[in-house]
Amino acid sequence: MDREEIERLLKEYYETEEERWSRQMAAWYRPHGAPGRLSEELLDRWHEENNTGAVHPSDVAAHSVKVVYQDGKVETRKRFTCLKTAMDYRNRLLESGICAVYVSPEGEEE
Repeated sequence: MDREEIERLLKEYYETEEERWSRQMAAWYRPHGAPGRLSEELLDRWHEENNTGAVHPSDVAAHSVKVVYQDGKVETRKRFTCLKTAMDYRNRLLESGICAVYVSPEGEEE
């Protein structure tokens, strides 16, 4: 499989996760009912006072998948909102013949 084909598959398989991240970012930075753009401090307070349940994107567990191709010359890492989606992504890549490894929030590779 050539580099362009691998990169196309990586993008295609990751599209759903990009949508999840977009929703996560919107839930935090543009909460429903909040007045305009708020600073980080005001966002923290807004979510706390309104009990929104939204989590700051940097506080989401850093499940990721490391992908290596082109005989080890190219390495990329994709971040996921949960373990299940990270493992599903890894498994789809492995089924396509692409080297992929799950990396836990603690940095351990599986």
